[in-house]
Amino acid sequence: MLRTLVAFLPDSMMVLVIMIVGLCLIVGVLSPRKAKQWLGYVVLLLITAPFYDVVLDMMPRWLLLALLVIAAWMLFRFIAEAVLGRAAAAHMMGILAADVVRGTFRLILILAAMPFRLVRYAFRAAR
Repeated sequence: MLRTLVAFLPDSMMVLVIMIVGLCLIVGVLSPRKAKQWLGYVVLLLITAPFYDVVLDMMPRWLLLALLVIAAWMLFRFIAEAVLGRAAAAHMMGILAADVVRGTFRLILILAAMPFRLVRYAFRAAR
């Protein structure tokens, strides 16, 4: 959850994240392994930041829309984890995912039955 918040910080604030990681390492809150992971994450964010615009400009609009839906889903899960806790948020997201699959299946069935309904409507109107 904290890594998501760090990803939304501007690049100028990453120095503070590095300082906080160092302070937590000195105090003993973080193990050296976790501190290396955090520093690697910050460095990775700083290195890949200039390429986001280039990659997003190359993508087609439908793929950007799909990525936006995925990002909204992840943000919703992040908020649910902050409010409800990890296990409850996972359960809630599973239920929502099942509803999305069920709704998609129902929509496919309705669209597949549409031509037959139109033919039935045409025969009833002709009488």
